[in-house]
Amino acid sequence: MQICDLYVNRPLKAAIKKIFMRWKVSQTIPPGGKYKVDRVQVIQWVEEAVSMVNEKQNSDRKIEYMFKRLGQDPRQPSNQAFQEHIGHLQENELYNSLLLNQTAENLV
Repeated sequence: MQICDLYVNRPLKAAIKKIFMRWKVSQTIPPGGKYKVDRVQVIQWVEEAVSMVNEKQNSDRKIEYMFKRLGQDPRQPSNQAFQEHIGHLQENELYNSLLLNQTAENLV
């Protein structure tokens, strides 16, 4: 599981959409007209959205929670929580099939 996929992508996309919609409402486009957005403007929106997500993360510590929840907290002395998480995934046939068909490299 990718922690960023679970936590960061959705709020980031939502923040960008919110900023875009705020801009879109402020525009006066005739019926059938197209919205034209400057590339620099889009970059500024992304920067603003990243700042919004980072601000929220500083207050609620969701990424830390997600690492713990999925058993991927590197500060934990054992991987028991991760093994339990994998065990729960095996209950879903699709995830179980993916787990059974993957081979891991022996890094030891």
